[in-house]
Amino acid sequence: MKHTKSAVFLSLLFMGSCLFFACNKSSDNPATGGGTGTPTDTIAKAPGLSSLLLGKWMLVEDSVANVGSFYFTQGGIKYYPTPGIYMGGSADYINFLTDTTVTVTENGQTYNSAYKLYGSSKLVINTLLVYDTGRVVTLTANNATLDWSSSSANGGTYYKRVYLTK
Repeated sequence: MKHTKSAVFLSLLFMGSCLFFACNKSSDNPATGGGTGTPTDTIAKAPGLSSLLLGKWMLVEDSVANVGSFYFTQGGIKYYPTPGIYMGGSADYINFLTDTTVTVTENGQTYNSAYKLYGSSKLVINTLLVYDTGRVVTLTANNATLDWSSSSANGGTYYKRVYLTK
């Protein structure tokens, strides 16, 4: 199967094990805490959360589960994310910058993207829109846990959880 650079990034960024949650969208308006938003939306400023999220986070673990053959389509090609767990090494990190860009270095690959934080827990990273809106599960000065989940037309479900530390 051919993998585009974006598909490889998505697979690497979201390797892991089954997560025991499902995101629940309560509204279609990202500013009120629901919906996925679009890359052209303006980031909602959440001073406490956004200031905690900023900075360089070391990747502890990146886990992905693909239940029921979840797929996404890019350029007319179906891609099925590979489930598994990636344990972060000393060179693996995610850096959230004040200009709403994020740098991800994982498994020897580095990518940059825009990100948006909506309300108190909705996180959208533009290159990850195929996986829907992420959720900030835990965010302290030293630890963060981020989740994503999505369903495809065939009923397959994708789950991703990332553990970070400063």
